[in-house]
Amino acid sequence: MDKKIALVTGATSGIGEAIARRLAQEHHTVVLTGRNAKRLQTMEREMAKRGQRVVAIAGDLTREEEAQKVVAEALRTFGAVEVLVHSAGLFRVTRLEDSPAEEFRSVMDTNLTSLFFLSRALLPHFTKQGGGHIVAVSSVAARKGFPGETAYCASKWGLMGF
Repeated sequence: MDKKIALVTGATSGIGEAIARRLAQEHHTVVLTGRNAKRLQTMEREMAKRGQRVVAIAGDLTREEEAQKVVAEALRTFGAVEVLVHSAGLFRVTRLEDSPAEEFRSVMDTNLTSLFFLSRALLPHFTKQGGGHIVAVSSVAARKGFPGETAYCASKWGLMGF
């Protein structure tokens, strides 16, 4: 991949953090985003000390206005976003009969709806610049259901369809 400007969700831990760090090591410009502002700031300082081009923008991407704010701030900072890496994810194991509707919504909003909000916010920019890339981190759970993982499996299946 040519050196790109990538917005990485879920950048404060796990797969999202690993992707963000690897992209920065490979000399891509990285927009770190997630809910944990303190962790994002720590990562930004640490990575910038290594000469990596990064900016941290905290936001709850399950809220459309915050997703729009993150995209707008990234565009103001770097002038472009060429790649969206959606790695934000929420995993809950709850038997269907014991699963509160709010928990189901929370998993779907974090894993799937936030991708919709970010993609919609980036679409005019991608169109204007002649394209862009969206990478959604899914799971084997998208292809195979697992007991107690109804919301998670459904959300990852949704990513595959998206």
